[in-house]
Amino acid sequence: MKTRAITLLFFFFLLVLLGFYTFLTLSPRGEEQAKAPVNTPGLTTPSPVSVLDPLRGDPAGTVTVIEYGDYLCQACRDTEPVIKELLTSVPGIRFVWRDFPVENAGDTSKRAAAAARCAQDQGKFWEYHDLLLERKDFPLDMILLEWAGTLGLDVGKFTACLQNLEREPIVDRFQEEALSLGIKGTPEFYINGVRYDGPTTYSGLSEAILKAKP
Repeated sequence: MKTRAITLLFFFFLLVLLGFYTFLTLSPRGEEQAKAPVNTPGLTTPSPVSVLDPLRGDPAGTVTVIEYGDYLCQACRDTEPVIKELLTSVPGIRFVWRDFPVENAGDTSKRAAAAARCAQDQGKFWEYHDLLLERKDFPLDMILLEWAGTLGLDVGKFTACLQNLEREPIVDRFQEEALSLGIKGTPEFYINGVRYDGPTTYSGLSEAILKAKP
């Protein structure tokens, strides 16, 4: 009788353990963990320049400078005059802007980046880009639309592009690329595929660009 009781108790604990294991492996939490993407840096250099990238400077330049930037970033605003001076004084530069909107600014930063991409569809990316970096009063769509009219864009097409989120996937793509590269803040520069860690001054950037020339 005692042996039978011990046997029953053994099987009872065995069933409890089996049930607990089944709960852990089949619970929704377990499924979510299995499906969750692993966010690890996977890139060491930026993706090749493509038709998605707005270009400034020499299209056939031997030095490609890629800036990952954000339109709400004061440091990006401060660096913009340096970039323009470099493009006018140092030959052979192909300059590319890639969006990296800050995540703690809500939708404002991404919205501004998408607006510039909508302007790109009508051949006015850099004009819109410059307005965004020069002005700070663009939290509302009405201002973004007003600037489209100021630049002579087809406001109807621009409005549809912005409201239908047509260009946000491009913004998302480059934001994900920046994160994969391990970029923490803006502006971040790559010169011929190599991350630039120096000061964002004319002398610092021009020296690095001249060294990168073949």
